[in-house]
Amino acid sequence: MDTTDIRTEMDRVRADFRELVDSATVRDLRRPTNGTKWTNEQLLFHMVFGYVLVRNLLVLVRGFSRLPDEASRRFAVTLNAGTRPFHTINYLGSLGGIRVLGYARTERLMDRTIRTLQTSLDHSSDKRLFTARSEQKARNRSLSGTRRRTSSRSTPWCCPAVSPTATICGPAPSPASRR
Repeated sequence: MDTTDIRTEMDRVRADFRELVDSATVRDLRRPTNGTKWTNEQLLFHMVFGYVLVRNLLVLVRGFSRLPDEASRRFAVTLNAGTRPFHTINYLGSLGGIRVLGYARTERLMDRTIRTLQTSLDHSSDKRLFTARSEQKARNRSLSGTRRRTSSRSTPWCCPAVSPTATICGPAPSPASRR
């Protein structure tokens, strides 16, 4: 597995995130997004939160990759049971997260989190990445019967690459309108 593409994508995300935050005015950031009920700043914080979550979940993924499949199945059932509270925490955290941290600290958190993920990627051998990916695909096939949606509502995604309906909106700021 070529990790260069993954690393490059993370660098692009970090640069895009900084560009969005640095080039927008506070007014632009507090505008509603297209396709979600969130503001631009809430959606940006939600993106950071997702990366932080992935960073923290790597420990669990590594641990479960060494356990029998039954342990993963039971954990999947537990995660499914916690879906509603997770969505609530995820939503509420994103409502005020960027205002609590501020724009500069949120940018630093994104930078640090992506750096940590890239370091983790650099320290993973190609064999380990390929094996983990193959094992996860097999697990997903065997667990697909245990997963179910707990809500009929569709969950808004935070990234245009995932869903073109959730986009950061607002006019391109002029140099004079920057913060």
